Amino acid sequence: DEVIYALNVYADLYGLAPVGAYEVNYDFGDILYVRENDRARWWQYVTTGKVPAWLYFVKFEGMTEEEAKAMVEEAQPDEPKLFGEE
Repeated sequence: DEVIYALNVYADLYGLAPVGAYEVNYDFGDILYVRENDRARWWQYVTTGKVPAWLYFVKFEGMTEEEAKAMVEEAQPDEPKLFGEE
């Protein structure tokens, strides 16, 4: 915890992070993380309807939530016209 404290003080001094206390959380999940595998898995979630496409674009394409939602909405086909209405 001393290392975390020292890093926090350093970040505060040089404005590298918001000032304040942090909760320490250690997570050693998958040490052999492969981003391309993660991307492929998440894209499969999108194509099977488990997660919305905009979430994939936020997570892997660096878009904001608003940008991603706008792009997904724009890509949706227009409503079909009944009986040739325009």
